[in-house]
Amino acid sequence: MKVMINHLGRIVLSIILPLALLMSCGERYPQGKALYEAQCAWCHMSDGTGLEGIYPSLVDREDLRKQLWRIPCAIRYGVYDSFRIGGDTFSVVMMGFPDLTDAEVSNISNYIAMSFLQLQEGPYNERIVADMLKRCRSREDTFRLLKSKLQSQ
Repeated sequence: MKVMINHLGRIVLSIILPLALLMSCGERYPQGKALYEAQCAWCHMSDGTGLEGIYPSLVDREDLRKQLWRIPCAIRYGVYDSFRIGGDTFSVVMMGFPDLTDAEVSNISNYIAMSFLQLQEGPYNERIVADMLKRCRSREDTFRLLKSKLQSQ
């Protein structure tokens, strides 16, 4: 009986301690922030502002707020396109991260949505991201589109 109570205490402690640490740091989506820093901040910067004229900012992007599906799609499959943000035109070749799990893509997407788009709640979870990713253009389709655009120029 004493062994069972000791074991139960360890289980409870192993659950409560990490939760308390997460709550005390005030960060939501700490895994998303860590993954963003490791994968995305090289180009989009830690504060999401990008590099003017080279890598687009993620901060206060109304186009992303209106089309939230684009965030997980870009993370997984990359972006190969030209588009305008404000007065700037970007021709972007962003490699995707196909090895990230749906949960990791969800965490990065929520971090971006809350930190840079100023959403109050992260709208993504693993199931929603998996559904969004099914609707994205596959990597192969994206490369075919890019190749055809380059050949037509």
